[in-house]
Amino acid sequence: MRFRRKRKEVRTESDIIKHIERHLAQMSGYSSWSIGVTTDPKESWAGYERPVFWCCWLAETEDAAKRIQEYFVGKGMQRAPGKSGEPAHVFIF
Repeated sequence: MRFRRKRKEVRTESDIIKHIERHLAQMSGYSSWSIGVTTDPKESWAGYERPVFWCCWLAETEDAAKRIQEYFVGKGMQRAPGKSGEPAHVFIF
């Protein structure tokens, strides 16, 4: 499996939340998923043993990315460590 980034444009906090909710609407509960914030999504993907289902979004800021992560951790997702800094990507797997 190769890492492919579909889009590089910056997404708003509410837009990323909507995208994640849409992805998970047809899937199992939040507790089956992990969410993280990283500056290097390709490195994080490889570090998590190249999961088949992997999505990431470029957030406006690192603070926005962390708020998104906290929102979904509060809903039951597992926190996945990543690299701090800018640019900040939110990823799920």
